Amino acid sequence: MDIKGITLYPEMNTKIKDILRLGNDPVCLYAAARIEQLEKELERYQNFPEDKQYSGLLEE
Repeated sequence: MDIKGITLYPEMNTKIKDILRLGNDPVCLYAAARIEQLEKELERYQNFPEDKQYSGLLEE
């Protein structure tokens, strides 16, 4: 993925999360948790049936 000239790599997210968790800084811990949350949401979205991805019609 490329955003404003920055290429994003999933492997780097893992390293960044590990670095963020080294200390007890609440902001860093929050950022690591948010990265994980976004990864889960992206995975869930990518697993939606293709015909329902954009329509909002996914049935639980």
